[in-house]
Amino acid sequence: MKILTVSTLYPNAAQPSHGVFVENRIDFFRRRTKADVKVIAPVPWFPFSAPAFGRYARFAAAPGRETRRGIEVRHPRYAIPPKIGMT
Repeated sequence: MKILTVSTLYPNAAQPSHGVFVENRIDFFRRRTKADVKVIAPVPWFPFSAPAFGRYARFAAAPGRETRRGIEVRHPRYAIPPKIGMT
C-alpha cells in the first residue's frame, strides 16, 4: 500500500517540534501497516536564513527534502506575504 500525506503541520530539520503529533501518527500508521508512506510538507518561502529575520529565517533553513523516521519528506516552498497570512 502506498500513502501520500500532505500537511503544512509537519516537522523539518529547522523546526523539529512543528507538528510532531502529525509525524507521530503517520509513523505509527506506517509501522503498523507496513505501508510505503511519503509526505509533502510545504513551508513558506523566505529568501534569508539570517537569525535577524526571526522565525521567518527558519522557513529558509528548512531542507527541500529529508528523511525522518524512515519516511521521505519533501518541503516545497509556497509564497506568502509576511504578516498577512501568518500570525
